Amino acid sequence: MVEMAYEFSISRAAREFSVTRKTVRKWLSRYQDDGIEGLSDLSHAPHRRPNRISRELETRIIELKYLHPKWGGGTIKERYAIPCSLRTIYRVFHDQNLIRS
Repeated sequence: MVEMAYEFSISRAAREFSVTRKTVRKWLSRYQDDGIEGLSDLSHAPHRRPNRISRELETRIIELKYLHPKWGGGTIKERYAIPCSLRTIYRVFHDQNLIRS
């Protein structure tokens, strides 16, 4: 697509590849900035997660679950006054494979 845009035009490259001219321009810009490496897929993951809990709190939740394996997130939150939502506690359990059937 980049070669065609250089050789012919952005509009023709867009028609040939069934994309918008804006997309062709974006790929041209990436190629000009970073060369062939700039054309590889980029991550869509967020650059930061402002509401993520601290590593210390996450470790504390995991330790409490190992200490009390039969307790659920609600009991752990209530008994130890964990300062995050119940959904966050269950996300930590899930991420660490601590949820049993």
